[in-house]
Amino acid sequence: MNSRRSFTGESMIQSPVFGFRPVDPAVMVRDEDFTWRRMMCSAAEPAAKAPAVKQAEEGEKKKEGGGEVASYWGISRSKITREDGTEWPWNCFMQSGGWIKALLEEAENERMHLMTMVELVKPKWYERLLVLTVQGVFFNAFFVIYILSPKLAHRIVGYLEEEAIHSYTEFLKDIESGAIENVPAPAIAIDYWRLPKDSTLKEVITVIRADEAHHRDVNHFASDIHFQGKELREAPAPV
Repeated sequence: MNSRRSFTGESMIQSPVFGFRPVDPAVMVRDEDFTWRRMMCSAAEPAAKAPAVKQAEEGEKKKEGGGEVASYWGISRSKITREDGTEWPWNCFMQSGGWIKALLEEAENERMHLMTMVELVKPKWYERLLVLTVQGVFFNAFFVIYILSPKLAHRIVGYLEEEAIHSYTEFLKDIESGAIENVPAPAIAIDYWRLPKDSTLKEVITVIRADEAHHRDVNHFASDIHFQGKELREAPAPV
């Protein structure tokens, strides 16, 4: 931090590199006055621009009228604004519509389904190898399908989730009838879904089925967006 000293009527400024150097007081007054006026102008600029920005935003709203995709569960898109009222353009949610976050969370949720079942079933090494093989084949096939048609890819996942809901419903029926033992819930499931400590397999299957129902709705909704010829970011994702 620079410090000022006075020697024989002259003002001196201490620089960490060059030591003391004389400064004309008149120059300092002009510099301080210029800095102050510049700060005042900068503070006033956003207020002067706000009406123009607001008018542009209203024009965009009129232009977009009637072209928005019906939102999932009635969730409308919200706009992030700065303190001066202008729209903030660099926001991950607004650029992706929240779909990156929603789909990554869905993938993590499906992984927890698998890990929970691994704890319950205790598969042998060749069964684990079979699961890895099926996952590898599905990943590559789905990757190609998504590049060719995201609409078809999301629709396929929606139908797969519907089949999963049916399978878990039958699973619950077998638990209730006694065909499958209602064993205590594994610790990984209690921790992830925040279940009571005395939860059983029935509660675990119930929450997994609820997850699959949500995935079904999300993917059918995503497919509907593409069916309308739009991109996912044009409709807010369910988060």
